[in-house]
Amino acid sequence: PALEHRGFITGKRRAVSFWGLSIIIGVLVGSIVGYLYVAPPIISYLVEDGIRAGMVVSYRVNNFFWMVFFTTAGVGLLADIPITMWLFHRGGIVSYERMRKSWRPVVLVIFVFATFFSSSSIWTMFLIAIPTSLAYLVGLGGLWLVTLGGRRGKKPKAAEPA
Repeated sequence: PALEHRGFITGKRRAVSFWGLSIIIGVLVGSIVGYLYVAPPIISYLVEDGIRAGMVVSYRVNNFFWMVFFTTAGVGLLADIPITMWLFHRGGIVSYERMRKSWRPVVLVIFVFATFFSSSSIWTMFLIAIPTSLAYLVGLGGLWLVTLGGRRGKKPKAAEPA
């Protein structure tokens, strides 16, 4: 009620609740998948690589916790990209056609933002930009399935005069 009164929310309460619940569930499910299936192979690879290089692997609990946390939170946020795309399409904010036609500029913008928001390493930029771009492409694939190849949800064209 307070957000409606101030003009922040102009839609129906059920629609806003559905959006919020979808985003929260997406983050939670994505984080669970990240914790169970993504973080263990990454950590195992890093440990094996260190051992092969002759390093003594000794993690402090604090550093190890933050690595696991950021990996799982990152996967949770990545899971929200396709969900948000679906919500935008479903709510009529951005159509599937518009998202599909502008996938190149979106991927370019993702790489530009990753350049500015990562450290000075190109590998860190790739570590941020490639999964984000792939999540966008997965979202496009999901929307392609939901819209039956873009045929469902189109407005019918007006008949041309003879």
